[in-house]
Amino acid sequence: MLEVLIIDDNESNILILEDLIQSYMKNNDILEYNLTAFLDSPKALDHVQENKVDIIFLDIMMPDINGFEFLDIVRQDNIEHQPIFVMVTALQGKKFKEKKQELGANAFIIKPVNDIQIKAILDKYVAQIK
Repeated sequence: MLEVLIIDDNESNILILEDLIQSYMKNNDILEYNLTAFLDSPKALDHVQENKVDIIFLDIMMPDINGFEFLDIVRQDNIEHQPIFVMVTALQGKKFKEKKQELGANAFIIKPVNDIQIKAILDKYVAQIK
């Protein structure tokens, strides 16, 4: 089963991503998936460390543990199954893309997120997971 996680401190952003991901899954006849969302990055980190997660849509600007810190912790952890990280942010620029690559993120999308971005990301990575 495909495990997808959304981590964002803004509930509206989570609802948008949930809707876009669910639409993608429905349109592509992917029935066996689980979609989980967290507003709280420390709780999300506990979840990732205790469960197999395939794809994480991760906001960068969050309180407590920001997206870059979260990514760094998971990448340095000895988690057997490393998830695919999709960094989601309103921030733009070369500095952020370089930081993403330095820490080992797989993709980077700019808010506002739309169905074309989600389709491109999921088309690329869902095939790798299956």
